[in-house]
Amino acid sequence: MSTATPLPYSRVVLIPSAPPPKESIMPFANFKFPEGIVDAARKEEIIHRTTAMFVEYFGEQARPYSMVLVEEVADGGWGRADQTLTLAKMGKPPSKE
Repeated sequence: MSTATPLPYSRVVLIPSAPPPKESIMPFANFKFPEGIVDAARKEEIIHRTTAMFVEYFGEQARPYSMVLVEEVADGGWGRADQTLTLAKMGKPPSKE
């Protein structure tokens, strides 16, 4: 696995607060990043590491039912604290189109 630094604007929320019964485990994580920030290798790493986290938390029976969605959002298409975020505001180069 890569030792790349974590992306400061990403997070994972685990729901529910207590592990569900084994027959109903279907963990899901949805990561959203500005378009062009995360390459294919990093997306694959996010998927593998998130799945590993789910398995650590819920047990091996969760692996075949784990879903990790990595989405890219168009520049300016998301915000935080009532401010529209753009790559320029985050000090990042424009995405390659």
